Amino acid sequence: SGDVKVMMAKALAEMELTDFSKAALCDSGVITALLDMISNGDSQSNQAAIDALSNLSTVPRNAILMIRENAAKILLDLLDFANLTSLSLRERAAVTFMNLAFSAASPEASGAPFLLLQSDSDICRLFVLVSLCPNIQESILRAFHVMCQLSIATEMRAKLRE
Repeated sequence: SGDVKVMMAKALAEMELTDFSKAALCDSGVITALLDMISNGDSQSNQAAIDALSNLSTVPRNAILMIRENAAKILLDLLDFANLTSLSLRERAAVTFMNLAFSAASPEASGAPFLLLQSDSDICRLFVLVSLCPNIQESILRAFHVMCQLSIATEMRAKLRE
């Protein structure tokens, strides 16, 4: 049931886990379940799921799995929907997005860096969010900084200069 999923996600968010344990959880399919909770859930489900994803995203391998499962788009949507999303949820989404950006540029990306922002409109959507509260601003700017350092980000750098 939905309540059980929320309780499990909250527990996952609050648990102090080793990187190995976080990786094992992600290998078992927890990322898909958490992303589904965000896509289909209410604000309580969203908060629990994003907190859990944020906890798991500190392991680069997990963040890369999240990128492959389209988490960047889901996080961008959460950040963008101001009227539907609480500030704390948006802050956690920004931190998680930043973790994905750092992981996309990490050695775990196997020499094939990932673009988190697939289109010009995604770049613009994220850039507009820089004007939000300082915590969100810091996470977004740090994400842009690392994304612009990637060799495959020439188009993004040009778009940001505009």
